[in-house]
Amino acid sequence: MIVIACAAEPDPLRRVVDYVKQRGRTIRQYDLTGEGDPDLLTLEDVVRTRIIRSRISNEERDWLVARAAEGQELWSVVAPDARLADADPAEVGLLYDRALALFKHFHDQRPSGLATGKISKVLHLKRRGLFPILDSQLADRYRRKAADCARRHRADRPGLRLAYWIAIRGDLVDPTNVAGLWRLREDLASHQDELVRRAAHLTDLRLLDILTWR
Repeated sequence: MIVIACAAEPDPLRRVVDYVKQRGRTIRQYDLTGEGDPDLLTLEDVVRTRIIRSRISNEERDWLVARAAEGQELWSVVAPDARLADADPAEVGLLYDRALALFKHFHDQRPSGLATGKISKVLHLKRRGLFPILDSQLADRYRRKAADCARRHRADRPGLRLAYWIAIRGDLVDPTNVAGLWRLREDLASHQDELVRRAAHLTDLRLLDILTWR
């Protein structure tokens, strides 16, 4: 069992297997294709996000690539294998704040129409264990928990209204989920379907994301 936003998912293996079989192109071309230089965002990287319906236009694609090149120092302080589970919001100036600075580098200067979901799909591609894919489904699932987390952390982080990263991180570090994700990965690795077996290499964050998908 894995718990997502306070709701139990009793059969995560079936859910992930169904996703892989229904979204095989996504797994092959978005999740399992090498990301190249982890500190360099290319036009091809951004185009790949269209596989998961980012709907990023050519103008937005060009802006994202140019903006990424302007923030090389922000990429360099966030390790390619960084994990959201390790991004403790109580640790000032460390991974959580560094990830937030990289996200805000894109988000705060974005052109009209470049939504948070689009940016997150690009950043997830370059830091797969750190940046969740904040599309509408995940936002709906986590909205209440994100509001609760924001209230708990408002003293440390004034103005915080919806703490999605903190809410998702809570599920990643929950002992029940740590054990559940370990077991899920073992079951995926021994599955008869080759693409399902390859899905065992997805990050915990991405597996959790798949389990939110409807």
